[in-house]
Amino acid sequence: MKNERKKMMVSLRMPEDVVENLKRIAPLKGMSGYQALINYYVGMGLRRDLETLWLQEAPERIQSILAKHGLSADVQAELLEELLGIVPHERTVETKETDNLQVAPS
Repeated sequence: MKNERKKMMVSLRMPEDVVENLKRIAPLKGMSGYQALINYYVGMGLRRDLETLWLQEAPERIQSILAKHGLSADVQAELLEELLGIVPHERTVETKETDNLQVAPS
């Protein structure tokens, strides 16, 4: 049995034509209604942005762990480059123009 997560009521104002299009698309995607489709779209976008955020934060987390174990900055940089295939000062994550999350240089 699937664990149902606690849900919160949210009210959104959307253009009528968008809602009508959601109602048209929902059955084509096997959704019970347009609200399920909105949840699906929000979930997809959220997962993508969380992955981008995780990729942005990963080098700092790894570097912190390496420093905690007493490795020098040079060894940390070498290991990061080997593990992640990037130079810490030049890491980027491909994003579309509409994405708000960007990976900032360290």
